[in-house]
Amino acid sequence: MKKSLVLASLLASFAFATGPSVVDARIQPLSINDQGELLYKYILTENPTGAHMAHPLISGLGVFKAGKHVALTQDILDMTTVSSEDAYWAKRQIQEKWFTQACETDDLTEGFTKCNAEANRKNQWFTLAEYKEKYGSDLLKVPHMTLHPSDIYASSQDKVYVDYDFDPFVVLQFQSESCFDDGFASLVITNTVMNDQANDRNSIDPIPFDCAVASAIIMK
Repeated sequence: MKKSLVLASLLASFAFATGPSVVDARIQPLSINDQGELLYKYILTENPTGAHMAHPLISGLGVFKAGKHVALTQDILDMTTVSSEDAYWAKRQIQEKWFTQACETDDLTEGFTKCNAEANRKNQWFTLAEYKEKYGSDLLKVPHMTLHPSDIYASSQDKVYVDYDFDPFVVLQFQSESCFDDGFASLVITNTVMNDQANDRNSIDPIPFDCAVASAIIMK
């Protein structure tokens, strides 16, 4: 999705850190059709500096098809779209509640006829070795599709959470415990804002977010 460019411009003014930097890039599957296309809700927000303040949030409906994420709708919430910070947090609570709500027929779009994703809910942890044994692929070597460009970092005994298991692919969910506790695979996403500041100081290594709470699709 071309969302990271939008967020980079919206977030460029935040330059002080008070906590861990976090990116939230999750999908919530709603429906899968006979062509193996997945309809989902998505939510995308970044706190690149750990600052305790209102940050832009993008949400909407998307579809995964032909190995790519495609945004169907988009709602941008930031301080330019509301009258006050209180209004921002009230609207954000509504958006996050919408994201977690179960699929309803009103969510469905053309090409999707029923809310059937929950029938494919896996809800199971695997070590990377167990995942390879079950699905026949090495998570560190196969492509993975996320809302942000990313890399998976793990050892063979680290755990990864399989959220959904569809015939063509699985949906992994990287949760907050995978960011700060040992024993979990983690998703590494470059922190664009902080990385730009580091480059100004002639830093070579890219700077990742401290925590990536995100979904990843792995083809079988």
